[in-house]
This record gives sequence, C-alpha cells and structure tokens, in this order.
Amino acid sequence: MTDKKYHEAPPMPQKLVSIIVLENSDLEAQSLRLAFERFWFNVNMHFIGSRKQLLEILKGNIKTEDLIFIACHGDEKEGIYTCPEEKPLSTEDVKEYANLEGKNIISLGCETGNQELGDSFLGAGVQSYIAPSGSPFGNSAFLFGVHIAYQLAQNKKSLKDAFETARSYDKESQMFKLFEKNS
Repeated sequence: MTDKKYHEAPPMPQKLVSIIVLENSDLEAQSLRLAFERFWFNVNMHFIGSRKQLLEILKGNIKTEDLIFIACHGDEKEGIYTCPEEKPLSTEDVKEYANLEGKNIISLGCETGNQELGDSFLGAGVQSYIAPSGSPFGNSAFLFGVHIAYQLAQNKKSLKDAFETARSYDKESQMFKLFEKNS
C-alpha cells in the first residue's frame, strides 16, 4: 500500500521573507533561500549592487516583506559592509534614511548586534532587530537563520519564541541579541 501522504499536493507558501544580499554574502544568501523555500517560505532576494540601492530599500522605496534577513558582514566600529570600496552602513545612516515601520530584521553579520545599531533600527520603526553582538564562527550565523525559519514555519512559533529556541542551540548562537519595540 502506498503512503497517501506523499501523493498530496504540497502546501502553498504561507510566509513571506526578503533576503538582502550584501558584499561577499551571496553563497550564504542562496543557501538560506533554499532552506527557507524548503520550509514553504516565499522568498524575495535583493542583490545589492551599490550603497545607494541599499539606502533605497531602507527608505522603503523598494518593496520588502515584513520579515527581512540581511546576509552581510559587519564590524562594531564600521557598521554593516555594503559593497566593495563603498562606505559601510552606519548607525547614523540608519537614523537618517531608514523608514522600516513594522518590519522584523535579522542581520547575520558579525558585530551588527551592538546597542547603537539596534537602537537605530528601532528608531526607524522596526518591530524587532536581531543580530550577533560578537563574531559567530564559520557557518553559525547561517545555521541560526535556518533555525529561526524552521521554528517559524514548522513549529508556528512567534518570532520571539523562534529567536529563543534558535539562540539556545550553542555558544555561537547565544551571541545573537533581540532588540524589540516597546509595546
């Protein structure tokens, strides 16, 4: 007897997510996309070719979903690296340009979870900002992103609960911090 379960149509994508792809993060972003689509997310990719294009997204001039992953590299002093030979995105840039009302942003870049950057995203209207305060080893940031998506899709957890579960995986995942808008 054949298992009927395998002959049913797969579910339609229920969750929407945008992935912003910055300098030297395309392999991570493509891997995230494959994992997210496996969890039935509808994924919109934004391959950033210039700092100006990133600013247009932050201003809200280029449509993104309410859940945004930023595949990037970062540095606590410099900010989020944008494109080769272009100035990184700083807390001042976020404060000046960003209009992200109601969005939930997850940055996978090293040291992008500092208080100043978190506060600047909250000031730009985001519902929540999640990012590592340190430099997670190797593929740990990628795995953290996959864990969040899995918890959201498979276990139907809230973003906060998905964050807590993903963060509990290992020491590298514990570097991630959650900044939330006060209700």
